[in-house]
Amino acid sequence: MKFLAAAVSTLALATGVLAQSAYIEKPADGDSVTAGSSLVIDVVRPNTISSSQEVGIAIGISSCTSKACLPANSTLGTLLYNGRFTPQYDEDQAATGQYQPHQNITVQIPGDFTKGTAQINFAHFFLLGASLSPYIETSEVNVTVN
Repeated sequence: MKFLAAAVSTLALATGVLAQSAYIEKPADGDSVTAGSSLVIDVVRPNTISSSQEVGIAIGISSCTSKACLPANSTLGTLLYNGRFTPQYDEDQAATGQYQPHQNITVQIPGDFTKGTAQINFAHFFLLGASLSPYIETSEVNVTVN
């Protein structure tokens, strides 16, 4: 019976964590970006049902032109950003259409980056709950580099 209670608690916590996952909203999957130019990446952190503390994020880019890209939990590729993550609500949410806390991060796509299919990789590190359990989540967005 104790095993069942522990399993249910673990499943509930994991479900809560997944429901709170931060993600890259822009650029969207399939968008084009330009080598040698700056790019605004909009990272959304949905409302949380549990207390959490942000630690930071890292964003990278990998070329997928000559071989399939690895998932972000294996590599971030060329690092574009590594630092603080302080998502905020927009003051005028109706005007921006953004109703979740988010942060715009401007990065520079290297000028010599391989043109073609690429993947923007994202890693998010945060502490969850009263016990401040550490979590790392990752995700990817597929783009085309021009």
